Amino acid sequence: MPHVVMEYSAGLEPAFDARAALVAVNAALAGCGEFAAGDIKSRALRCDTVEIGDGGGDATFVHVRLQLLSGRDLATRRRLTVLVLDALQHTVAPRAGLQVSVEAVEIERDSYAKRSF
Repeated sequence: MPHVVMEYSAGLEPAFDARAALVAVNAALAGCGEFAAGDIKSRALRCDTVEIGDGGGDATFVHVRLQLLSGRDLATRRRLTVLVLDALQHTVAPRAGLQVSVEAVEIERDSYAKRSF
């Protein structure tokens, strides 16, 4: 734990390197003291069909869902989302219409199941 699920619009390519973005996010999370590096599971999902607003302009985005086991207070979750947002900022070239966002989602600890092989 945590799980990092990054969605991004295909219109960011080829300038956007999803793997580099995940590496930056993982490094930031591993360095914050909340997680062991080996426990962070990250993946990127490219979105080929994107519509933002009324369809005018260039619709591009990066959105990260930071999935955490329940139990962390709001201040900690907020610190983690800002940490991830700051890490992403260095991997995405600024452009008109680009939206970059991060949300923390709690996974109910009592219902989470995991097996390691």
